[in-house]
Amino acid sequence: MTKVKAKEHEKRGNSLLGESDLEGAKKEYQKALEQHEKAGDRQSEANTLVSLGNISFFMGDLEEAWNLNKRSMGIFEELGDQGGVSAALGIMASVKKEKGELDKAEDMYKRCLDIADREGLHDLTSAHLSNLGVVHALRREKDKARDCWERAIAIYEKFGAKDMARQVNAWLKRMENE
Repeated sequence: MTKVKAKEHEKRGNSLLGESDLEGAKKEYQKALEQHEKAGDRQSEANTLVSLGNISFFMGDLEEAWNLNKRSMGIFEELGDQGGVSAALGIMASVKKEKGELDKAEDMYKRCLDIADREGLHDLTSAHLSNLGVVHALRREKDKARDCWERAIAIYEKFGAKDMARQVNAWLKRMENE
């Protein structure tokens, strides 16, 4: 029964996210997390922590985003879920990027990329390349940014994520015109 309740909360949380109601979504995911913890479902617990970490990141609570993803990463490592590790670490890298800690962000994104490449996780590879490109662009390292973004665009296009390919291509064009 707790798993059913957790899934109901997740479904409501997803719906609220779609409506850009971050506070409402956060409350639903917190309820789902409680149910996953009660059920001892570590995988779902870790996945929900990542969702909560994303919401916290978008709400500007970088410390909470860091802590939630660090917690999820520990569970993913315990479970041997390398994709989960890469996803959580990617959000943690984004926290470092937002704080202006670009060297740490770069190192973390590279670690994420290594995992995603090794595991064949194309969606994560393209996301991490996109974010690593932003780090390079912030440093005015245009060649490195271009390389990351062109690689990300190729992956997005190959796997049908045309909206993401257009977004990253717009970043590339903006940088080229600076």
